[in-house]
This record gives sequence, C-alpha cells and structure tokens, in this order.
Amino acid sequence: MADLRLTNLGVTTLAANSTTLFLNKALQGTARINITDRIGRLVRSSSQPVQERELIIDLTGMAAGRYLLEVTTPGGTVRTPFVKQ
Repeated sequence: MADLRLTNLGVTTLAANSTTLFLNKALQGTARINITDRIGRLVRSSSQPVQERELIIDLTGMAAGRYLLEVTTPGGTVRTPFVKQ
C-alpha cells in the first residue's frame, strides 16, 4: 500500500449518520469512496475533494450492519471494515 492511512478507525463501530476520516498526511486531489456490504455489493460510491487531511463520509440511510470502506486518494488506497449501528 502507499502512504495513506486512516487514523480515526481504531474504533470500527459507527453510530452516527456521518463520520470524519483523518488522513495521516495532507493530500490534494479527489478521494473516491466505495462502501460495500458483507457479500461485496456496492451500496455507496462517491467522490469528493480532499480537504487537507479530512474526508467526511455520509452514512445517512444505510441500514445497520457490517460494511467495507474503501478510500482511494492520490496517496493510495485503504480498505477497512466497519459496523454501522
């Protein structure tokens, strides 16, 4: 993997309708965000500009369950599981 890490996902249970991800270094460009369910179906996909070190992920309308978050930026790609309550 490249030098991209998400630093706030030590706790992988998310109860809010959005979460802010903090990147380990400031990046410029666009982030591609994909969220898939347990069996690999794409349930949410979006692109947004990277705001220095922050990405805001909208979880509104997503059912409770287990998901995989994939974030691709100019610094690389990171995949991490999470639970939406």
